[in-house]
Amino acid sequence: MSIKSPPMSPNRTSGFTLIEVIMFIVIISVALTGVLAALNLTTKSSADPLIRKQMMTIAETLVDEVQMRPFTYCDGGPSPCVPTQIFGHDAGTDRPTYTSVTNYCTEATTTSATCSTITLGTPNDASSTIPDLSGIGATSPPGYWATISLTAQALGGIASTNTAAGLNAVLITVTVSTTRTSETITLQGYRTRWAPEPS
Repeated sequence: MSIKSPPMSPNRTSGFTLIEVIMFIVIISVALTGVLAALNLTTKSSADPLIRKQMMTIAETLVDEVQMRPFTYCDGGPSPCVPTQIFGHDAGTDRPTYTSVTNYCTEATTTSATCSTITLGTPNDASSTIPDLSGIGATSPPGYWATISLTAQALGGIASTNTAAGLNAVLITVTVSTTRTSETITLQGYRTRWAPEPS
């Protein structure tokens, strides 16, 4: 006994028609165009988050650096003492040798009632870097600069004025800029005075 397969009819042939192939190519082309357009947009702006992250890291580092400095009534004197420091730094000192939060000003005296903004790095210079605290290396990649400004600021119930005895709280403002974008990152923090107590 033998089993014969039915003859193939012309309607049951396998494969794709020319119209089906063309439709497949068109659909795949449209899908690929959409995906590639999205990837192109993502790639074009993918550096922005990295730049923002670097700017934020630099700002956090500088705010921490200023906040870590001592902020006493006298420059390391015993208690009680007569308050002498307001804003500014001793002539001839620079950032690595600052002894107080209030030294982060351009004034070369410690009795200034105002604090001019200090700039680290060279503004609008693509090769400029922000020097690290040692002054030997760099805190930032090239093309970044930062400003630090201090202002007397009342904080909660603590009054603060631009006088030696009344400067109890300082608002620290760090602004970081770069040649890679027009955006800036500004970060603020507070620092309050502590012992020794004034006489």
